[in-house]
Amino acid sequence: TWQAALNALNPNPTDSCPLYLNQAVVAALPSRVSRHNTPASVHFLSRLIRSCLPGGNNRCIVVVCERSDVFASACAVARAFPLFTRRSASSRRTEKKHVTVEFVAVGNDSSTLDDVEIRCLANAADGVRLAARIVDTPCNEMNTDHFLDVSDCLWGTLLSSLQV
Repeated sequence: TWQAALNALNPNPTDSCPLYLNQAVVAALPSRVSRHNTPASVHFLSRLIRSCLPGGNNRCIVVVCERSDVFASACAVARAFPLFTRRSASSRRTEKKHVTVEFVAVGNDSSTLDDVEIRCLANAADGVRLAARIVDTPCNEMNTDHFLDVSDCLWGTLLSSLQV
């Protein structure tokens, strides 16, 4: 099944193939890069995750990429899970979604990430999601006072993460 799914992929620009009764999806990014995209294809990655991720509260994403693309890919995955959406106010659920992201590094430098690098990826993902929340929130909700509250919270979180 796995090999058949890989053989069926034709990334132009992206493609996906559902597996195991639509409980999993294998997807491919384009191998060519346009002048508007990076070699990591992060714009495509965010869009692909949003469109292909199966439903449910526990999700697992495995990203296979070169080690040099791990940081950009982690930020793209974070952008695919915004903190603010217009739908969130009307359909808030009490249960939180749990997303596990695993990176498999391929190529010449495929060594594992150490704790400092993983903490850096987590902090960058939190920063991307917070920046997206600030940008995505309408002005009538993200006014100056609310922005200052978010900024104070951000600085507190940043300072606590920098303390070793």
